[in-house]
Amino acid sequence: MAVGLCLVLSASILLLAAQPKSNMPTLVRLEEVNPGGMLTEETCTIVYIDSTYHSERTVRRSGERPTSNVFEGALSTAEMNKLIRIVKSDAFLELKPPLTQSRRSVMEDFHLVRVTVPRASGIQDLQYPTADSRKGTEKTLGPLLGWWKGLRKHLPPALEHGASNQCLPSSVATADGAPSY
Repeated sequence: MAVGLCLVLSASILLLAAQPKSNMPTLVRLEEVNPGGMLTEETCTIVYIDSTYHSERTVRRSGERPTSNVFEGALSTAEMNKLIRIVKSDAFLELKPPLTQSRRSVMEDFHLVRVTVPRASGIQDLQYPTADSRKGTEKTLGPLLGWWKGLRKHLPPALEHGASNQCLPSSVATADGAPSY
């Protein structure tokens, strides 16, 4: 009887762990597009409220097919708490996207950083198309970008058959009950 109960519980735990992320609420999604002369590097990370994350790095070289690496893992409790403190801080909640820049300025200096946080009141979508557009946000946006840089330095090995999805959630579930993006 006890062995049967353990088997059922073990199977249930395995099934829960294997659930697709489509039903997991999102805490934050980060994206960066950094074009260069001969290549463009695109990175993104989506973090779910259960501390798991999906991260990607895609390199597009002129005249070649893009190459992508997909990474998945789980944040430590300390890292997750740090991330939650950052995105739920009053200063972060008050961040607004920059005023529109001239098209010429954006085209010449394009280096997109985008942060998307589902909120109870809707989606906080912060798109900064250039480094200049991020000026004045260093104290508030800086800790999040620093946290993300640290995560990217310590990613686990790339998944052998990881599917690239541009770190987009496939669900309407969010951490605060807001509609997903």
